[in-house]
Amino acid sequence: MHGDDRQSMSVDPLELLPQQHSGVKLSELTLVAACALPEGAALWPVRAVECFLGKAQPVLGPCVVCGPSAAVKELLSAGLCAPIYVVSESTATTLAGHENITAAGVADGQWEGVVGAICSRHIATIPQMILEHACATPDAPAVADANGEISYAELVSAAWLLGAALTEELGLPEGGTVGVLLSENDRLLPVTLLALGLRRIVPCHLSSFAAQRQLQLERLLQLPRGCSAVLVDRQLP
Repeated sequence: MHGDDRQSMSVDPLELLPQQHSGVKLSELTLVAACALPEGAALWPVRAVECFLGKAQPVLGPCVVCGPSAAVKELLSAGLCAPIYVVSESTATTLAGHENITAAGVADGQWEGVVGAICSRHIATIPQMILEHACATPDAPAVADANGEISYAELVSAAWLLGAALTEELGLPEGGTVGVLLSENDRLLPVTLLALGLRRIVPCHLSSFAAQRQLQLERLLQLPRGCSAVLVDRQLP
């Protein structure tokens, strides 16, 4: 990332986004796993630590306990943390005094849905989650395509610059709707979607089939604010 790109982030985009739903920021939360964590957990949007028999350390601050129900009960009984809620595989094992969120895969080590469920409770928007993750791990790879990888810092910087160009130079209104038809295997798509999200512009993914796309555009034009523009990276059939 170039020096000029870094300067574009002198205004913190996080300040432009709504507050978290739960009152606890994702950056303040710890995911306490009552079982072994998979490889790559260090790159999750939420901080995660292992805490179970044989590998138990007290956890301070706001936390969420996740894992198989029996292991979660055992961990809570040890009094090593005070979670604001727990995540286990069945509501039949709801633990007294704790809100219990059901996640079927947590008992089998399928963490993607668990992490997604937790993040969704502590963010107002997907762009906010990306921004917080970029602040925590700016050099971690965010997008990979045929041209290589770009980091979270590069992704956010590119999106911030593109968002400014769309609103300030092209005049797209914040809160408006635009059609989007971009190649899915190119970094331009995630950069564009994040740029629109940062400016509170709603993207509508358009079909590559002309007849279906025409119907989508007709419906968009019926919205109260209509469709501000269509963003494409190819000649439309």
